[in-house]
Order: sequence, then C-alpha cells, then structure tokens
Amino acid sequence: MHTVRSKDGTMITFWKSGSGPPLVLIHGSTADHTRWNPILPELEQMFTVYAVDRRGLGKSTDAVKYCV
Repeated sequence: MHTVRSKDGTMITFWKSGSGPPLVLIHGSTADHTRWNPILPELEQMFTVYAVDRRGLGKSTDAVKYCV
C-alpha cells in the first residue's frame, strides 16, 4: 500500500504490483481497489499496475469541502 497527498490534502491510497509499462486502474463509484483482484494476475504479467482507491473510498480519505 502506498499513499500520495493531493493538493487539497486528501490522502490517495494505491497498490503497486507487477512489472512493465505503467497501467493505472481506477474503479467505479461504489467499489475500491479490490475490484481488480480477479484480473490482477493477468495484468501483472505485462504491466506495473497501480490500483487506486478513489477519494473517500477504500483507504483513501476525502477533503472536508467534498464530504456530505
């Protein structure tokens, strides 16, 4: 698990696996990075995969002005 901080202070969490050219996977609005688990083994053979948790989902945080 890795994290980066966005300009507004939100911590964005991602998982890096595999090797090769980079491939960023971004899930839909109700999922998290585990959405990609069924296809990760195939993708990891050809790519360095970055599976991201979108802001406010999974392990990523959300900025105050975006919270409800």
